[in-house]
Amino acid sequence: MRWGIALVLGAALCAAAQQAPQLSEGEKNEQRRFVQQMLRKSPGKMTEAEASGFLYRVIPGYLPDILQRAYYKKRDALMEAGLHRRAAGAGELADQLKAKPAKKAGPPENSSRALLAAGYEELEKQEVVWLCKQTKCSEAELMDNSTLHVVPEMGKSKKMAVRYFIHPKDPLFGPVANLRAGHEELGGTRTFGSKIGTYCSK
Repeated sequence: MRWGIALVLGAALCAAAQQAPQLSEGEKNEQRRFVQQMLRKSPGKMTEAEASGFLYRVIPGYLPDILQRAYYKKRDALMEAGLHRRAAGAGELADQLKAKPAKKAGPPENSSRALLAAGYEELEKQEVVWLCKQTKCSEAELMDNSTLHVVPEMGKSKKMAVRYFIHPKDPLFGPVANLRAGHEELGGTRTFGSKIGTYCSK
C-alpha cells in the first residue's frame, strides 16, 4: 500500500512539515553512506554514538525505497536490543547538538505532533502487537505496507518512549477499531476475509 507513503509526503508535509529540515545533496549522500555503513554492523558492535545517529538523526524520507526498508528493519533490531535507551544519552550526540544548534522550525514530518496534526490516530503498544500477530507481519513490514509510524521520543520523565500512529483511512485501522469495541479476531472482517497471513506479501 504505497499510498501511505504518498499520504505522509502530502498531508503531513502540508499540515506541519513545511518548515522541516531540508538536506543538501551532499548531506543526503552522507546520510545514505552512514546508513549503508551501519547496516553492515551488528547491533552489538555499534557504539552509542552510532546507534544514536542511526535512530534519531537519520531522516528516512530522504533514503531510496530499498535502503529505507532496510533502515526500518535495522531500527527494529536496534530497539529490540535495547540500544534506543543507551543511544538516547550518548554523549557524543549531545556534543554534536550543542556544537550545531538546530534552527527553530516546525515539528519534523515524522514527529508525533506532525502526525497528529495530519489526522493520524495513536495506537497502543498492545494494539500494534495484536496487529502483528493477526497479520503475521513484523513492525517493519507493517510500516512498509501501511501508514503505521513508529516514533521514538523523549517522554516527560526524560526517558525514551515509543509511540505508534496510523491514519484512520488505512484498512488496518478498521480492525483496530473493532478490537477496541471488543472484537479480537480479524478473519471475519471485510478488509481481510480469507487473506489473513498474506497481508505483507501481497
